[in-house]
Amino acid sequence: MDWAAHPPSELARAIELSLSLGSYSLAAELSQKGSQLFPEHEQLKRAAQALSAPVVRRVPIPKAGGLDDSRAWIRKEAPKYHGKWVVVHKGTLLGVADRLKELETIIGQAPEGALVTKVL
Repeated sequence: MDWAAHPPSELARAIELSLSLGSYSLAAELSQKGSQLFPEHEQLKRAAQALSAPVVRRVPIPKAGGLDDSRAWIRKEAPKYHGKWVVVHKGTLLGVADRLKELETIIGQAPEGALVTKVL
């Protein structure tokens, strides 16, 4: 169908009908066509945005410094702290307790990247 020969309101109605019938891929296709043919039509612009394919953006998070050292410390020292909560930063033990709640102060003052875990 040549949608350029029809008013944008008819295309918007066709999108609404497609959605009401559960034909989401047709509605998405029509909305993209509508945004190309009638870029200033608000309803078609909103439909195109709402029905467009999702965009996934990956944002790299810098690796916490010293995490490998802290993991190595836990592997080496785990038998001594079985069942305990520990706070480790760059391979150095900052605190140990039976309950996580007991480490609140230490965790609050720990440098960024400190590892908090229960040794199992």
